[in-house]
Amino acid sequence: MFSSVRSPSSYADGSCSTTKRTMRTVLMSAATALLCLAAPAQANQWDATIRGGASTFEFSDFSYNSTGLLPVPSFTRTTSDDRDTTAFISFAAGWTSEEYPIRMEAEIASWGRTRLHDSYDMSLPGLAGTIPFDLSVALVTAMANLYYIHPLWNDAKVFVGIGGGIARIETERVYSIERLKSVKTLPAASLSFGAILPLGTGWTTEVRVLFLSNLDVDFAPQYTPSVHHRADLNLTALSFGLRRSF
Repeated sequence: MFSSVRSPSSYADGSCSTTKRTMRTVLMSAATALLCLAAPAQANQWDATIRGGASTFEFSDFSYNSTGLLPVPSFTRTTSDDRDTTAFISFAAGWTSEEYPIRMEAEIASWGRTRLHDSYDMSLPGLAGTIPFDLSVALVTAMANLYYIHPLWNDAKVFVGIGGGIARIETERVYSIERLKSVKTLPAASLSFGAILPLGTGWTTEVRVLFLSNLDVDFAPQYTPSVHHRADLNLTALSFGLRRSF
């Protein structure tokens, strides 16, 4: 007949219990969110890349002179065979940061061998003639590259990179029956840009344009200092790459 009446203290206890449960839920949710943020991203860090494409050798500032003759003759270059395109291949191992939009890479590239013709008119009192040379240059580089990566959409990315390392330049000069060969190692620097497109889980493809810095090519180091035959070399390469991430 009489309805039970809860005391004010019982209401207070229920309210406190509900508040405690709510606080526990909020704290657990916050802790879970913090753990998710603190946990390392499940991104693939290490990768291997193979690239292939076309490399263009462009020579400039050809010069030839000889101080072995007296009086010293003057030489005028008569050819403009300064550019050649060959195929190349490179292999690289890389690491991508989980915290910053950068990727580091070690790359070894064989840029191919180019061949060109070089000739000079010699002018000397009482003597004149043309000196023809057949030249070839092979280039191999070992570089450490650093890329800044900017995401676009659907996992596509663009990048810009710089590189530094060493260049191994192998030259051959043929004049008449004489054949001179030499190998020289120089510091090298590069600038590159391109795009990365997803292929599937762990696989991406890359398109890259690379510019290699000014390299000093000496075609007759055996005759230094009496003979100087040199040129500056710049290289531009367009490559298509396949990358596997681990």
